Amino acid sequence: ALWFAASKTDQEAKGEETFIPAWDDPLLDPVRATRAWLDVLHPLDVHDGAFIRALTREGRLQSRITATERGDHVTGDAIND
Repeated sequence: ALWFAASKTDQEAKGEETFIPAWDDPLLDPVRATRAWLDVLHPLDVHDGAFIRALTREGRLQSRITATERGDHVTGDAIND
């Protein structure tokens, strides 16, 4: 299960627990992908905040401001590609 402290649909920030089932195919398993991404973030000393983060080509975290200023953000077009 994932715990979301707040979201667009939770304007009062009450939080919500969402269950995501594991898939048999490890390449498509959202649970495995989530754990792998957290394994990347934790050594970078990221333990809270946004789940989706921008990385530099060298694998360092970009600050949210820098990523936004550079235009490195997810767009609807990018998601649909």
